[in-house]
Amino acid sequence: RFFTGRDAFLENLHAALRERDRVAVSGLGGIGKTQVALEYAHRHSDDYEAIVWVSAESESTVNAGFVDIARLLSLPQRDTQDQLEAVAAAIRWLESHTGWLLIVDNADEPNVLRSVLPRGSNGRVLLTSRAQVFDMLGISKPIEIRELPPDEALEFMLQRTGRGDGEPLERAAAGTLAQELGYLPLALEQAAAYIVAKQSRFADYLKAY
Repeated sequence: RFFTGRDAFLENLHAALRERDRVAVSGLGGIGKTQVALEYAHRHSDDYEAIVWVSAESESTVNAGFVDIARLLSLPQRDTQDQLEAVAAAIRWLESHTGWLLIVDNADEPNVLRSVLPRGSNGRVLLTSRAQVFDMLGISKPIEIRELPPDEALEFMLQRTGRGDGEPLERAAAGTLAQELGYLPLALEQAAAYIVAKQSRFADYLKAY
């Protein structure tokens, strides 16, 4: 509920997914790739017949994700002892149905996905990754996501801490703190969560930092 900004990026992402069946969002760790994917799914849930999610930290988590899809769709193979059979069933469902969005999160080793991404263009695949090369998956160039702009970073800090109407000195301290944290969303979230938990002031946190 504290998601802030990224409107232009989300519009570009939506346009890319209308044009291409596979799109990758690439960026540093903590830059907000997962949250952007979640926000996109939330905003465009009515555009798709189904939205499914797979975590791609390893081959085992990829397989587990497709097994979860088989269970979600109540496929006959959902409870089979052979995990790969359930994975194959989920892939076949995606290849034979239309209007779905498959989000593959943390796909830092794209090669792991070569044998599991659905073939054809019946749906859309959105990858989030620290990698920059996805030629092996048919993606020529990823969409790069960068740190938040200063104004969006400040807005997030104030919204996350519930201090949108704060005094000018506190707003200034929040802006300086955001700058010190490199406008990195994960760092901003961690700092704001600490400030809320400790009922601290931005100026005090900044001094300690």
